Amino acid sequence: MKIYVACFNKKANVKNDIYTNLQLGAYKKRDEIFDCYDNDGDNISEKNKYYCELTGLYWIWKNIKEDIIGLVHYRRFFYKSFFSNKDDILQKQDIEKILKNNDIILPKKEILVGNTVYSQYKKTHDIKDIEEVKKIISEIYPDYLNSFNKIMKRRKFYICNMFIAKKELIDEYCEWLFNILSELDNRIDFSKRDNYNARTPGFLGERLFNVWIEKNNFRICEKNIFNIELSFFLQKIKIVIKRFIGLFYR
Repeated sequence: MKIYVACFNKKANVKNDIYTNLQLGAYKKRDEIFDCYDNDGDNISEKNKYYCELTGLYWIWKNIKEDIIGLVHYRRFFYKSFFSNKDDILQKQDIEKILKNNDIILPKKEILVGNTVYSQYKKTHDIKDIEEVKKIISEIYPDYLNSFNKIMKRRKFYICNMFIAKKELIDEYCEWLFNILSELDNRIDFSKRDNYNARTPGFLGERLFNVWIEKNNFRICEKNIFNIELSFFLQKIKIVIKRFIGLFYR
């Protein structure tokens, strides 16, 4: 079992041997404080400006053999419960127990107050990109189109491209995801965009993950994620408020 911690310039100080710091965008400059690098072996590290943590996911897919794998962020981790403190992240025994009866561990869904997944994307990004993704799915994975349409109408979705699951399950996802993103690269030149909008493949990856989850009907265990750099108290208050609002959403 290995849980890969997506890092850029900062290392996560996790006192647990299943967590491994993975430097993303390492093709630019490898910083020797990290445990592994996304420009080793079969990789797409040079696309990090566009793919965000997905270059780490690609590296895990192509180069790692552990039975159980995960992807978290240097400042965001899965926690045992809502009442956890900063050090109470999921441990090996917790993960093994959860995966006995579940296929995948995911973050609690983000609630989009006043928006659907589609309308929220339209507000913050170029909606033509997601329409192009829909077209690609209809062409190469038409059996996923119904799930895509369902997700776009939802008011909740899984964020951050974070998960813990068996490697074989994630391998299947990666083949599906990177086939779609590769085709998108052929159709849209992201290099001509500003730094924020250049990250479109990473943003789309979050939405596509939800489409894949919806289609395959997995047994899911949702866990809280907390940002270790922010106040846990304030994060919990925000969670309570959003969950109350979420009672009125599908």
